[in-house]
Amino acid sequence: MWPLKTSDIERLQIELSNRCNAACPLCPRYELPENLINNTSVDIQHIIRCLEKDPWDNLKKIHFCGNYDEPTVHPHLLDICEWIIVNMPNINISISTNGGTRDTQFWQSLGKLSRNNRLRVYWGIDGLEDTNHLYRIGAKWDKLMANTEAFINAGGRARWQFITFNHNSHQLQRAKAMAKELGFSEFIEKIFEMVNGVL
Repeated sequence: MWPLKTSDIERLQIELSNRCNAACPLCPRYELPENLINNTSVDIQHIIRCLEKDPWDNLKKIHFCGNYDEPTVHPHLLDICEWIIVNMPNINISISTNGGTRDTQFWQSLGKLSRNNRLRVYWGIDGLEDTNHLYRIGAKWDKLMANTEAFINAGGRARWQFITFNHNSHQLQRAKAMAKELGFSEFIEKIFEMVNGVL
């Protein structure tokens, strides 16, 4: 029996699918059988039913950050976020992304939802144009930059999350300056420690 009631929970992390546009080398997706990758998303009605059926009296935050997925590839992410904003007025939303999905219209729409200060996006950008792709394999720099610009210019609250590796550590200060120029509200550094010679 699950020891917690929904009224005890303050933060939810929801994995929306097993789909992703990237191929980051340390992703746990590589531990899954190939036929279980990029083939399913959680139905929006299932998510709504789960959030509607129980009291979430102390819930403060819902975080869309997958262990296996890129949240923004879910076909109804905008609708899910809008439903939460309208129906759960005390909840803040955060989304973690590699930023290389969808088009600028999607990111403008998400930016508009962020204007109410209840939705924030963490952008996993691990380097600059010549290094980000070394870890965020598949995330195209030009598309990423266009998406960040569309989101921020539409009122979006953006945080740049930079994982420091050996191959990008020399770019940390330049990335911080760039984040400020682009209008990111925060810059977060995470240091990756090499284990057994990996990365």
